[in-house]
Amino acid sequence: GIAGGVFHVINHGILKALLFMGVGLIMRATGRRRIDRLGGLSRSMPGVALGVSIGAIALTGLPPFCDFHSEWMIFAGGLSSAYPTLGYLELLAPLFTAAYAIWFAARLVLGPDPPGLQVRQNHPAMRWPFYLLVALAFAVFLFPGPIYGWANGAASLLGLGR
Repeated sequence: GIAGGVFHVINHGILKALLFMGVGLIMRATGRRRIDRLGGLSRSMPGVALGVSIGAIALTGLPPFCDFHSEWMIFAGGLSSAYPTLGYLELLAPLFTAAYAIWFAARLVLGPDPPGLQVRQNHPAMRWPFYLLVALAFAVFLFPGPIYGWANGAASLLGLGR
C-alpha cells in the first residue's frame, strides 16, 4: 500500500545516494565522466567498484538489500487492490531495473582498463560515507522496522496508513 510506497522512496533514496556518491568517487579519482571511457575499476578501485555493484544489484529489489521489503509491499498492495493487473505489471519493473543496473555496473567495474586511465586515491573522508550507505543497504534489510515505522507514520499523516 501507500506505506510500502513511502518505505520504497526512502530505500530508493539510500540506494540512489550510494550510487551517486560512488560515481562521484569514480569521477574524482579518474577525472572521467563518461561510462564508455571507464572500465576495469574492480582492479584499481575495488572497494568503490564493489559498493557500486551492490547498489546497482540492490535497485532490483532482491534480498539481502533494503529495497526487497518495500518492493514486496508494493507487489502485495497491487495484487490485493481492486486492480490486481497493476500488481502483475509491477513485477516487470525489477526486470527492467536489473537490465540497466547490471549493464551500468558491468561497464564500470569489469573489462579491460581503458587506455590512459590513471586512478588517484580518494581521501578516506570521502570514501567512508559511501561505505556507510553500502552498510545501510544491508542494515535496513535486516532491521526494516524503524524505517518502515517512519514510512507508515508519514502515510498515516496523509490518512493513508494502517
